[in-house]
Amino acid sequence: MWKKLIVMLILLIPLVSAANLHGNVYNFDLELSKNVKITIDTQPEQVIISKDGSYMFNVPKGDYQLYAESYEDGEIVATAKENISVIDDGEYRFDIVLFPYLEDESNLLNENFEIDPKEFQTNESVWWYVFTILISILVIFLGLVAVKKTRLSNKDKLEIAVDSIENQFEDDLEKVIKILEENNGRITQKELRKKLGLSEAKVSLMITELQHKNVVTKIKKGRANIIIMNKN
Repeated sequence: MWKKLIVMLILLIPLVSAANLHGNVYNFDLELSKNVKITIDTQPEQVIISKDGSYMFNVPKGDYQLYAESYEDGEIVATAKENISVIDDGEYRFDIVLFPYLEDESNLLNENFEIDPKEFQTNESVWWYVFTILISILVIFLGLVAVKKTRLSNKDKLEIAVDSIENQFEDDLEKVIKILEENNGRITQKELRKKLGLSEAKVSLMITELQHKNVVTKIKKGRANIIIMNKN
């Protein structure tokens, strides 16, 4: 009798010292993932194919790695790899979240990409053409600005010159009036020209202007012109 009890106890020791590891597998949207393969690296390795996304393993104390794969149409679409430590007997719940399978992206990183020199040269030519056009537009714009400034500068200079001439002309008219006043309001055009020291054409122009302003009257006597100041 005692021998049978001892044998039963020996057989039950592994079961008592084992832990129950279980949980659910979720996709990236935190929904239960179906058709999942879950593997744990015990000795020997344990594998479960779960249709509803749940799993359960019976494992002894130790450090393990859980690996889960989700399939669609026979191809892996999401995976997860988790490390877990079982430090004592009992119940352990460990849920797994799957992430999109990135093997294709890894292959892209390892893939060799070749650049067609002709295509590169074509792109370079296009950019050079665009750059040349932009520089041309900039040069034309700066040229137009410079021309405009020059025109404005010349216009200002012309206005200053005109103002100067007009001021000088007004001063000369004042001189004519002063000379007439000094000569009792009457003088010949020839004598006036001598006193002013100006050309005959300019003196004639000044007299015409004063006539227009009704300041003087020009009377022709023989070959001489007499300038008479009008009385206001």
